[in-house]
Amino acid sequence: MISFVLILFLVVIALLGGVLCYYQNKSFLLFNLAENRRLGRRVLVAGWFLLLIAVLGLVIFITLPLTWNLITVIAASLVTGFVALSFAGSL
Repeated sequence: MISFVLILFLVVIALLGGVLCYYQNKSFLLFNLAENRRLGRRVLVAGWFLLLIAVLGLVIFITLPLTWNLITVIAASLVTGFVALSFAGSL
């Protein structure tokens, strides 16, 4: 059961990273990232980090014991929190 939830988490993180990369120069929710270039760059970097974390999380899932995946969960949570704080700072 934990393995299924972890794979689902990695898929969600990869999708979030893809969405953040896609919207780097477009309007996203209340924000126009084409006008606010600083926020757009932060969103792009966070998207790439989330994609990287998803890939590394899959490698960790395949090669290492399950407890090592805590690194993936913590790293993805930190990047997602950074994105949330970036959006909150731009209001």
